[in-house]
Amino acid sequence: AAGFVLIWLFLIHLKKGEISEKTARNSLIIILIIYFLQIAARIALFYWSMKSDPLGQYLLPGRGSNYFYWLIWETVQPHFWALVMGLGIVLLLWLGRLLLKSPIVNRSDMLIILLTTFVVGPSNILVLVLGSFLLMIIFEIIISWRKKEPVKSLRLKLSPFLLIIAFVILILNNFNFYQKFLDLLQLL
Repeated sequence: AAGFVLIWLFLIHLKKGEISEKTARNSLIIILIIYFLQIAARIALFYWSMKSDPLGQYLLPGRGSNYFYWLIWETVQPHFWALVMGLGIVLLLWLGRLLLKSPIVNRSDMLIILLTTFVVGPSNILVLVLGSFLLMIIFEIIISWRKKEPVKSLRLKLSPFLLIIAFVILILNNFNFYQKFLDLLQLL
């Protein structure tokens, strides 16, 4: 579902040239609701499977064990840290925007940053940010080379590059070599 939202946002960017703040906000809300429902369903499944198991009943809350609470935290933890890291990146960009007194990124880009960091998870945020900036720089160099004039605007268009890299990360998460790469970088 997250991949479809990323593709939909990228197609909107291609069609209109920019993603509106309302569309970015609604997409972020949709992603948060989808992930919340997935987490709630997973926790409910854990609860019912433990309740039906004779030994699992002793691991439920109220039986002297905090195992079920630990299981909830382990399920929620990656999404929580991804959201915290995304908020940290947005805060840094917001502070840069205040210090430079110039709109480096607009609000829809900040919402897209939150959305993509939440979708890719905490172990992929470094790859997302570095890949997006590298792709953006390469794109800007190619555009300025084709126009034969340097790009002078201070505004960064992060949305399309974040969406592309996040979608690629979602695909690469299914391959073993990418997991080994993240392990090599000690991000897992």
